[in-house]
Amino acid sequence: MPKVSILIITYSKRFKFLSKVVKAVINDPYLFELVIVNNASDDSKEINNLKENNNKIKIINFERNIGSAGGYSAGLEYIRDTKCDYVFLLDDDNVPEFGFVEKFLNNIKTIGLDKIVVLGNRHNLKNSQDYFYKDEKISEKIPSTLFEVFSFKKIKHFINLLFGINKQNNSKKIFKLIVEVKAFAFGGAFLPIQAIKDSPLPDSKLFLYCDDVDYSWGVRKAGYRFFLCSSPKIDDIDLTFQESHLLEMFSPTTSDFKIFFRTRNMSLISRKHTKNIVSLYLNVFIWYLGLCFYTFLKMGISKFILKRMILILKSLYRGIKLNYDIPSYIEVPGNK
Repeated sequence: MPKVSILIITYSKRFKFLSKVVKAVINDPYLFELVIVNNASDDSKEINNLKENNNKIKIINFERNIGSAGGYSAGLEYIRDTKCDYVFLLDDDNVPEFGFVEKFLNNIKTIGLDKIVVLGNRHNLKNSQDYFYKDEKISEKIPSTLFEVFSFKKIKHFINLLFGINKQNNSKKIFKLIVEVKAFAFGGAFLPIQAIKDSPLPDSKLFLYCDDVDYSWGVRKAGYRFFLCSSPKIDDIDLTFQESHLLEMFSPTTSDFKIFFRTRNMSLISRKHTKNIVSLYLNVFIWYLGLCFYTFLKMGISKFILKRMILILKSLYRGIKLNYDIPSYIEVPGNK
C-alpha cells in the first residue's frame, strides 16, 4: 500500500483554517506522516497540541516566518529522507475531498506514464475550470520568463481585459477529466518522492509568491510532466486575488508585503531563467506601462494608487537586479 506524506505550511493566525485541513486528511488510510511547518504562527500552542495524541503528525517549528518558499523547502528537505512513496502539498487553507489519495492514485494509473506529477482540482479558484476545456499542447521547452507581453496570447488577454471580455465560452467545448499543464502551484500538488529527490528544493529566498512556479520549472527540468485532474476536488477556504489579479493589487485590503513579493518574484524568477536580458527589461517595462494604463482606466488616479505603482516599480527593479533582500518598508507577519 503506497505511503503518502502530507506537507502543510502555516503562519500568523491561521489555525481556524489549518484545523479544517488537518481534520480532512488525518484519517486517510494512505497517510504515512502529516508534516506541518509552523512559520512563527500566533497559534503555535494549538498547532503543537495537534501531535499530542497522534504519532503521525510531525511539527517543524520556526521562530520567525520564513515564508512559503522557506517552509516548503524545509518540509521537503525533511520528507525526502523519509520512507514515503508520494508527497501531497497543501496550503493551510486547502481542504481536499474525502478519498483524495485514492483518486490521485487512480489518476496516475489512468495516465499510465512514468515521471508525472498530478494536481488536484482547486475548483473554486477563479477561472480554474477553464483549463479542462482547453486543447493547449504543452511545449517541451521549459518557460524562462513570466513576462511575454509580445506574444499573441498575452496581447489578446490584455485586449479582453480592457473591454471586459473575461469569460471563456465553454458551452460548445468538451470537458476533459485530465489535462496537461506547464507548471503547478504548491497547494494541491501530488508528487512521487523520486521527483522530490530528482529536483532542486524550492528557492527559500523567494519567501512568498511565484516560488511554486520556480520550483515546478525545476521539476520539469528533471523530466517530469504535470497533469491537472478534475478529481479530487480541493476547497480553498480563504481566497485572495480572486476578483481581478491585477486590480486587487490596488485594493487597500491587499497588504504591501503581498504586492512586493508577487511583483519582485515575477521579475526575479524571470531574471534567473532568461537568456536574453535586454528582451526581459523591455518586456517588464511594457508590462508595467500596460498595468498603469489598465489601472488608471478602471480605477482612476489617486494618491494610494500612485503609491502602489511606485511600490510595484521598485519591486520589479529589485527582482531584475536579483536582490533577495526584504526592504525595511515591507512588514512581513512574524518575520522580525
